[in-house]
Amino acid sequence: MNKIIIFLTFLLFANVSASDNFYYQDGKKVKLIPLQSIQKFSKIDSNRKMLFYRSNRIVVGVTDKIIVKLKQDNIEKYILDFNLTKVKKLGKNLYLVKVKNSVKTIDIANKLTKTKGIKYAHPDFIKKMRKR
Repeated sequence: MNKIIIFLTFLLFANVSASDNFYYQDGKKVKLIPLQSIQKFSKIDSNRKMLFYRSNRIVVGVTDKIIVKLKQDNIEKYILDFNLTKVKKLGKNLYLVKVKNSVKTIDIANKLTKTKGIKYAHPDFIKKMRKR
């Protein structure tokens, strides 16, 4: 009986702690492989938590920001529905928003992408600059 409880607890923990390990690009899922700690990027600032992933052989950092492209210009509804903060307008129907918890950035971006009225949403990825 104890083994069953331990196993079920493990499954529950694994399910709760697992977040989406993909994002949408051009309507297709792009796999993200979580990385442990990595020091390839200089710190942006001490208050921003950054999670690191490998995507298509590139290491990317994910903070608490999401880029959202709307089909029509009304971001306020989505800010309320998803508990976001508007950072700034980037262009026509294009916004940079902030989530409350950076661990949920990818999950919220994926949910936004599936929402009617949103053309696309993806984390504002931080990439290491490369020399040409």
